[in-house]
Amino acid sequence: MRRKTMRSVMIATCGMVAAGCGAGDAVDGQELHPAKTMYADAQSWPATSAEEIALPNFRPFRAIYERHYTQGLGPGAGEPRQDWVVVTADYAAWDDREAIVVSMYDTGNTRYADTNGRIWTAYVDRTNLDLLLELGPLPGAAKDYYVLRRDENGLIGGMMNLEEQNTEYQTADVGDMTGIAIGPWAMASVPLNAGDRLRFDPFFGITANAFNATPGIVEGEVTWVDPTGEGWGAWQIDQLGSPSSPRVNRTMVVAEPPYLLARYLHNMETGEDSPGQRLVAFQYLAEPPSTPTTAGR
Repeated sequence: MRRKTMRSVMIATCGMVAAGCGAGDAVDGQELHPAKTMYADAQSWPATSAEEIALPNFRPFRAIYERHYTQGLGPGAGEPRQDWVVVTADYAAWDDREAIVVSMYDTGNTRYADTNGRIWTAYVDRTNLDLLLELGPLPGAAKDYYVLRRDENGLIGGMMNLEEQNTEYQTADVGDMTGIAIGPWAMASVPLNAGDRLRFDPFFGITANAFNATPGIVEGEVTWVDPTGEGWGAWQIDQLGSPSSPRVNRTMVVAEPPYLLARYLHNMETGEDSPGQRLVAFQYLAEPPSTPTTAGR
């Protein structure tokens, strides 16, 4: 059963990428919650592509986020869980392109026997966040992994089932199309104004975490206060999330590292917020002696 699920995820993802579908298509096939009528025409919002993005003020950095979530599978499904997410980003190169290598890992928590650490790594273009390589855990199967890699033939994807010792491959013919890989960083890379509607198209990847890019509405500038008491001037963006749910993904971004400050669920009916994910520590890393300009795959 698991292998069938993995294969269907791969086909759906590659099919979406090959067709150049945007995140706004998530509205199709799901009844839109009455509290989300402002997203009803999200599929027709003007799309922002990678060609319109210029990542600002990048420097190598490390950021730690505290994360609260609800366990989705197993005997503990529906129960609260807490761990930490660590993100590091540094200069890299991919063939003849200047790139950034981004790694994100969930620590897991020994207090909960049904959690484990997971790691996600990607190489993206240093300017427009075009996806070059992505490796991460399958949604709902953290011990099984996928890989997506840019190739002259398109995007090549593989699903690795370690338990069954099986790997399946799919290829999406995307030609020279560029595709955004890190949603919140893309939001921080474009001019923002209160009331703006954001839709990024195409979005490459299978990422099912705080780096996704569902359509969002810019609510305005806010002061977000981190646990040390420091205030950050941030943009608040409410992302659609699941169309049928009253909750949006409330995302706080800034136009400098670490780009993403917080992301949590906000209930449009009750006004209640979930703890979600928030920045608890941040530091710039030492600059390398020289910036790499070439590298093999």
